Amino acid sequence: MASNSKRNTPRAPVEIRVEYQRLNSFIADYTRDISRGGLFIKTETPSELGEECYLTLTFPKLDEPITLVAIVRHVVK
Repeated sequence: MASNSKRNTPRAPVEIRVEYQRLNSFIADYTRDISRGGLFIKTETPSELGEECYLTLTFPKLDEPITLVAIVRHVVK
C-alpha cells in the first residue's frame, strides 16, 4: 500500500473491473486500488474535473455488480 500524506484513508491494492459511459460510449477499464475516499481509473479518455459519472464495479466475490455515482476530483494527463 502506497503512503500519501494527502489521503484520508489508506488504499487497498485490488483489481476491479469498472464500466462507465464517456462521450456516448461505454468503456470498461480496471482500477488497481480503492479506498473509502475514492479510486483511480487508468484510462485513455479521462473525464473533466468536477464531472459526475456513474461507475459500475464488478467485484469477484459478489453475484451482482455495484453502480455508484462518482465525481472526478483529480486527473493525471
